[in-house]
Amino acid sequence: ARTKGPLSKREDGFQLVWDAINRYLSDVFGKHQTLSISNFCKVGWRIGEHSQGKVRMRPNFQVADAFARAYGLDARAHPPLPTGALAQCEELSFSKAALRFTQNLTKESIFLGLRAIVQAIGEACASGQPVAIDFEVGRLTCRDRALCFDFFADVYARDGLDVPSGAPQDAPYRPSSTFAEPTKEAAAALCLTGRAESITTPLKAHSAFLGGGWAE
Repeated sequence: ARTKGPLSKREDGFQLVWDAINRYLSDVFGKHQTLSISNFCKVGWRIGEHSQGKVRMRPNFQVADAFARAYGLDARAHPPLPTGALAQCEELSFSKAALRFTQNLTKESIFLGLRAIVQAIGEACASGQPVAIDFEVGRLTCRDRALCFDFFADVYARDGLDVPSGAPQDAPYRPSSTFAEPTKEAAAALCLTGRAESITTPLKAHSAFLGGGWAE
């Protein structure tokens, strides 16, 4: 697929967008809330069993029906839960993503970049070939059009939860660990400058989608 839009001229333009989305996700996830990425997925927490008078929460992933239908994917491994069963849900804000989780992308860049990335993920999964995509909190895989999301083992361990046997042990993709939130001055400048120069960049989905990797 080819996409056209105001992204960075750097070759890693889509990687910058994916990093920003994952920093945003990690911020929301760290508050035991859920982030909803329209027409793609919800990642966060669900209300689990009560233990000693306290609500026990567990990590939760679910695929948007629109995404699964558009690409003919099997999402039965993650059935949708009613809103009341989910932790507080936040709709992804492109303005917030640009101002708080990047140094140099505008909200339009984030919107167009994420749209292209989600499309590439859908097309890769629809191909039926093995696909693996690292988020900062877990890994999305797809084989024979069947989607599955596994949270990393440390996600469970940090909350004192039993770690599922299939949980990946490593979390090599950590865009939040080397990022400093922009200063108020930088954020204001980004708002004023508006848009970056446009480029046309090929975005190709493939089975080596690891480490948040986008092949351009």
